[in-house]
Amino acid sequence: MCNSLGTLEKLIGEGYHVTEIEYIPLDNEVIKETDNDTQVIYLRTINDILKFDRKKLINTYMADPKAKGKFIIIMNRPKEKLSIAVPTRRLDCLEKAEQRFEYQKETVAINISVYCSVSGDIEYTIDPIIEQMNEVLGWLFKPTKPNTFHIEKRLETTDRNLAEEDFELLKLLLLYLAMTRKVGIKIDRHFITNIPRFGFTISGVGQMESITPMLDQREMDGFQNFISLKPEVVRVADGLNQVYLLSSNSSRLALLWAITESTFKGKGNRLFSKNEVNSIIESLTIPDNNLESVRNALSSLTTESRNKVIAKKIASTLNLNEDEVMENMGNISKIRAKCLHEYAINEQKIGIAVQYLRNILELFLEKESQWHFLGRFGSFSNVNLSTSTGREQK
Repeated sequence: MCNSLGTLEKLIGEGYHVTEIEYIPLDNEVIKETDNDTQVIYLRTINDILKFDRKKLINTYMADPKAKGKFIIIMNRPKEKLSIAVPTRRLDCLEKAEQRFEYQKETVAINISVYCSVSGDIEYTIDPIIEQMNEVLGWLFKPTKPNTFHIEKRLETTDRNLAEEDFELLKLLLLYLAMTRKVGIKIDRHFITNIPRFGFTISGVGQMESITPMLDQREMDGFQNFISLKPEVVRVADGLNQVYLLSSNSSRLALLWAITESTFKGKGNRLFSKNEVNSIIESLTIPDNNLESVRNALSSLTTESRNKVIAKKIASTLNLNEDEVMENMGNISKIRAKCLHEYAINEQKIGIAVQYLRNILELFLEKESQWHFLGRFGSFSNVNLSTSTGREQK
C-alpha cells in the first residue's frame, strides 16, 4: 500500500499542485505554534477560487475520526475543480509538500498591465490606431471600449527595476502617440505583478462601471428648492459640474481653488490706516507719476494673508475648526503653487487636495440649499498635505 509521501510524489508527477496544508486537530486539543514539528500549523493558500470545494473537503475530514490529529495536504490540477486530499502524520511528507509549495510560487516573470483612456477634442475614435500599435516594443494593445484601451506585456525577468524602466518607456510612447494625434491619453491605472511558476496572475481591473443609485423622493423634491438658489450659489454648482467633467486632478485643483477663492473671498484688516498711508507717502521721495501706484499698494496691504482670510471665511461659514482649515488651505496653496509654477506633480497629494476642496464646496451647497441632496461626505479632520516633510511620490 502506498504511503502518504509516495502518494504525494505520484500526484505531483501527474501535474497536481499543492494548494493548502491543513491541520485536523484532535477533539478538545489546543494547538499552539512551537518549535516542535508535530505542533506547527501549516496554512497556505494559492487559489481562493477553489475555497468552497476545499472547505467541503476539509469538513469531510473533520467529521472522520480517523483523520483527527493529522495534516491534510490539499492538491488540485489546473483547470480542474476536483481537489484531492492526502492525509499524513509524516514530517518528511509535510516537508516535501512545503518545498513544493514554495517552488510553485517562485517568481519566474513579471506582468505589466496598463489601462488607458482618451479625451479631448476628439471627432473620431482612435481604436484603429490602437490596433496598429499592437506589439510595438513588445506591448500588446487592445481596445476595450470606444477611446479606452488596455496594454499588457510579459517580461522574462524577476527584476522589478527593469519592469519600472519598461513602464517609463511606455509612458513616453503614449505621450508620443498623444502628440501625433493631438489628444489626451490618460493612464487610469497600472499594475506591475509577479508571475509565479504555477498559479494565477492577477493583472488588475480595468474600467469599471456601476449603476448610480436611483433618486429617492427627497432628492426628487429637492429640485424645487435648488432652482430658487441665489445666483452665486448656482455658480458654485456649475463650477463643480465643470470639475466633475475633468479627468486630470491637476486641472481639477486649479479650478477648485478658483471656485473656493471666489466663493469665500473677503477683506482682511488693513495694515495701514488712510492717515498712515498719507504720512508714508509724504516721507518718500518719489516721482509724482508713481505716487498713486505706491498709495494703492500701501492701501491694499492687510494684516492677514489671502489664504488666511479664505480659511477663516470657510470655517465660520461651514462651522469647521478654524486652525485645521487654515493649515489645510495653506498646504493646498503650496501644492497648487508647485503644480502651477514648477510642474511638480505629486498625484497622491493633489488627489487629497482635490477631495478636500470638493468637500468644502459640496458642503457649502448643502448648507445654502438647506437640502441634503449631495450625499454624505468624509470628515474634515486634518489631512496629510505637508509639502515640507515626507517623501514625495514620484
